[in-house]
Parts: sequence; C-alpha cells; structure tokens
Amino acid sequence: MQQRDAVVFITVVVIVVSLTVMGPTLPTVVRRARYPEDADRADEVALARTHLTRRALAVLPGLAVRHSVTQDTAGRVAQQIREQTDVPGDTEAADRLRRLELALLGVKRDALGELRDTGRIDDAVLRQVQHILDVEELRLSRTADSHDDPVEF
Repeated sequence: MQQRDAVVFITVVVIVVSLTVMGPTLPTVVRRARYPEDADRADEVALARTHLTRRALAVLPGLAVRHSVTQDTAGRVAQQIREQTDVPGDTEAADRLRRLELALLGVKRDALGELRDTGRIDDAVLRQVQHILDVEELRLSRTADSHDDPVEF
C-alpha cells in the first residue's frame, strides 16, 4: 500500500510542478519561437473571398426573382457585395468612402442619443439600434483592416 501512495504522491507532484512552473511560461516560449507566418494563407483568403463573391453575384439574379425583388434592388445588392469584397481597384477612393461612412455612423449615433435624451425612444430601442450601428461599424473597420493585413477575413 505504501508503494501505491508513493506513486500517487509523485504523480501529483509532477502534475503540480508541470502546471505551476511550465504552464505560465508556455506563452513566452511560443512568442520567442517566432514561427514563420503562413505565406500561402493570404493567397488562400484572397481566393476564398473572390470565389464567394463570384458565386454570390452569379446566383443573385435568380434569388432576386425567387424572392420578388426588383432588378434595381438586386443591382444595389450586387454593388454592395462588390464594395464589401475589396475588389482590386482604386483603394484610395474606397478608403475615402469608408471614412465618409464611418463619419455618417457618428452622426447617426449623435441623432440616436438626441432621440433618447428627448424621450422619443426608450433605452431598449436605443440599445437595439446601437447594436445595428455597431455591426455596421465593425464591418467597415474590418474592411479597412483588410487593406493593412490581407489575412483577416
């Protein structure tokens, strides 16, 4: 019985030492290892984005008919898909447009605050609309970040 107790004690000591000594140092070891970035990842992300955009644009007319959406509306949706996908082109113009859209989101937030402050909407509606604005801002921010780091998707 003593031999079994000794084995259990040694096992517990090894586990505790492993977790307390080696566990906290693992992030530092991984950072210092400086693993090379996957160069193919950016190419694969670009391929995936292009493929998804082409597929969506290909089926859009059929879906528009199936859902009784006008061709004008389908055209606007197609344009939004192209803009959100960062199709190669005038990135400076796209950045200016993105900055304009972000500025407009600020105006919308201010107007929303005014509606709440004057009592025309309650806090529940404020939070719901703020969530919509947050999602839009996140979309615009991710699109802007993708110019700096093409790996983000």
